[in-house]
Amino acid sequence: MATVVTTVFTGADLVVVDVTATATKDAGPVTINHRTAFTASGNPAATASQVGVVLIPLLTLAYASRWAVTQVNTTQIQLTKLSTAGSASNNPQLRVRITRPHSIGR
Repeated sequence: MATVVTTVFTGADLVVVDVTATATKDAGPVTINHRTAFTASGNPAATASQVGVVLIPLLTLAYASRWAVTQVNTTQIQLTKLSTAGSASNNPQLRVRITRPHSIGR
């Protein structure tokens, strides 16, 4: 699988990455480290269930690829391309925004 994850932005409560599936018939999982370092003692105390993930198609190929979020934990998310269609482009086909809850008082 030749899938490339490129970081676009990293902040305290937001990570944005682009996903490019460059090889023909790419499939399988892609792991993205969101580096938000959730801990039980954090402010606010966050868990993996509070991670927000938004998939934004950048190319029409993203629709044929049928990307899905298949796992979320406290340090990373996993995307799975459910179809082998929609590959073989050197341009990012998907933008992923990963957010966590925050306190305005920080």
